[in-house]
Amino acid sequence: MAEPRVRSGWTYLRLSVRGMIVVVLLIGAGLGWMARIIRSASDQRDAVVAIRKSGGLVLYDWQWKNGDQIHGGALWWPKWIVDALGVDYFSDAIYVGITGSDSVLVHIGCLG
Repeated sequence: MAEPRVRSGWTYLRLSVRGMIVVVLLIGAGLGWMARIIRSASDQRDAVVAIRKSGGLVLYDWQWKNGDQIHGGALWWPKWIVDALGVDYFSDAIYVGITGSDSVLVHIGCLG
């Protein structure tokens, strides 16, 4: 009687060339999506810093509702992750009030 052949773990992980192409495409799409989010948040953060430095006011979507400012509004995300990454990854600046010069308008154009 022949003994059963023991398969190693690697035999279950074999992928065809077509399967590897799909895996590489999925990884690339995910990294591209993440790069777009990071770029957008970075642009918004830079614009908000410039506007606030010139004396302007910026309100995010969680601070504004139905045309009125919400005092004491809170983000929906946990505070520890917002503190680690920054508010610009989790919300959009939707209201800008400026009192400075025209040089601030360049930064407002970066906002979506």
